[in-house]
Amino acid sequence: MSIEKREFYTITKLNEDEKRQLLYKYLNIKPMVCSCNDFMLILKPNGTVELVGEESHEGIDLTEWKGIKKICSGKRHIVGLKLDGSVVAVGNNEFHQCDVSDWKNIVDIFADFNCTIGLKADNNTLIMGQIGNDLAEDKLSDDKLEQKLNGLIEKANLSRINAMLEQQEENNRKTEHNIIELYGNMQSMLSEITEMYDKMKKLTPPKSIPESSKPVPKLTKPISEPPILPVLKKEPIPKPTPNPVPPKQQSNSIKSLKSVCSLIKEREDRIAELREQLESCNKKIIDGNKIDSGITHEEIQNLRMEIDRTKNKIRSLEDEKEKFIIMKNNIMDEIRKAEIAKRKSVYLSAGTYHTLRLFENKRTVVSAGKNDDGQCNVGNWENIVAVSAGHCHSVGLMIDGTVVAVGANEHGQCNVEDWKNIIAISAGHYHTVGLQEDGTVVAVGRNEDGQCNVEDWKNVTEVSAGRYHSVGLKLDGTVYATGRNEDGQCNVDDWTDIVAVSAGHYHTVGLKFDGTVVATGRNEDGQCNVDDWRDISAISAGGWHSIGLKFDGTVVAIGYNADGRCDVDSWNDIVTLSAGNWYTVGMKSDGTIVAVGDNEFGQCDLATYNS
Repeated sequence: MSIEKREFYTITKLNEDEKRQLLYKYLNIKPMVCSCNDFMLILKPNGTVELVGEESHEGIDLTEWKGIKKICSGKRHIVGLKLDGSVVAVGNNEFHQCDVSDWKNIVDIFADFNCTIGLKADNNTLIMGQIGNDLAEDKLSDDKLEQKLNGLIEKANLSRINAMLEQQEENNRKTEHNIIELYGNMQSMLSEITEMYDKMKKLTPPKSIPESSKPVPKLTKPISEPPILPVLKKEPIPKPTPNPVPPKQQSNSIKSLKSVCSLIKEREDRIAELREQLESCNKKIIDGNKIDSGITHEEIQNLRMEIDRTKNKIRSLEDEKEKFIIMKNNIMDEIRKAEIAKRKSVYLSAGTYHTLRLFENKRTVVSAGKNDDGQCNVGNWENIVAVSAGHCHSVGLMIDGTVVAVGANEHGQCNVEDWKNIIAISAGHYHTVGLQEDGTVVAVGRNEDGQCNVEDWKNVTEVSAGRYHSVGLKLDGTVYATGRNEDGQCNVDDWTDIVAVSAGHYHTVGLKFDGTVVATGRNEDGQCNVDDWRDISAISAGGWHSIGLKFDGTVVAIGYNADGRCDVDSWNDIVTLSAGNWYTVGMKSDGTIVAVGDNEFGQCDLATYNS
């Protein structure tokens, strides 16, 4: 049958996918059974191939063939396509038609007289052997592919092809209409996002969080240099005010961040759902290319249309997600700066058997509990802005950036007299860690497990010392950890978006910007089971338990509770808290102290120190 000019011109309009479909259809591929000379091959459901008939053929050995999903044969050779996209071939190899061992990513195969053809996932066609009088090695040239296709098209129903093309043109017109409609929807979404972003920018942090006089820059790339914090200057002690209360650990910015994170999560979930839909459509199209699949060409074209629409929806959602991520980063940057400013003030700290409380108005400290090593001898401390209780020692940060310490010093954990420009402190079991205003960290005390190896830390905004390990929060929301790691307490490399950290005895807890909590380390008492915590604004890790302060002033606790250290369900109006070794303390908005757990040495007896 000759090909008229108009029909040939129409055929040249076929795209590569349609050409491949024609090739699939008219090559008469038999995926399950094929014959070669006087024997037959059967592809079994288990992926093996059985030879039926005359078996005395030299070079035909199929015992090693496994994982085969399709078979075909030429004149005197057999080819199998494996599930992993590779190809195997046995039989006569006079024209190298069996040299296919290096073929990869093959999606379909065909064996002709003395040749083997493979169709790759990247649209390339491989051929080995002889086509007519030509010997092919590598890729089938474009002119030969076109020649082969034209020969196949002569056998096809050209009127049906023309009908397909007319349907395709109609689908294209529908697609154009859908794209225009989608563009209008995207413009509307962009207007809504812009309006929401303008509202977000108007949100201001609570009065308790110091605000910078300079505008907060947008976080467009990771900060490589440590922040330059204001130098702490010695100031006169202000006059006492009644009922001194620390600022409540709650922020409108954090609440705004939660809503933005929720929007990002919604977009991610929708994108995942659409990607599953894409995968389902693609699978149907692949199935539709198989012989006797039951899926018509029109259905395949409709699936392609659905794929295009879905891809457009995904692109739109990804654009929205990126805009929300920018908003999230801006809010996170604002919160980080506020957190750095707040980090200088710590009003309550629980150690192993003693507790420290700072009075903000007087900048003096009181203590309660065991005092065998003098760890409670803080009555003469003045101008203190932060406190931290260790195992048998206590540390105080002064307003001028220097540090004082009392108590046991057998490991040098109190040797802090030469520290300068410190903005945060943390006392561990036998070591002490200090954060300097340039974002670097210093440490003294026991270092047998490397818990004091912090000299390389940069851009740090918060530190926490555990029993035998130390952690540091970086400006970018990731976390450093060093020291003993036998229980995985230092496995924080994959933590991101962290706003606060706390090191316990053998575990570490991190608070994320969205109010959720992560934990790592020893979990024999469930102290790391914080996956379901929500709306958390502050955290503290104790000996074998963890506690979290919620935005509404209530408290959650998890872990070992034989002595009642986790019995905080009735607590409310809490503004700050601390987990000790065997007990838990909290401060209410009116300045009163609440405590639960072991009180053998009176470490919970701070209720009388309310003024």
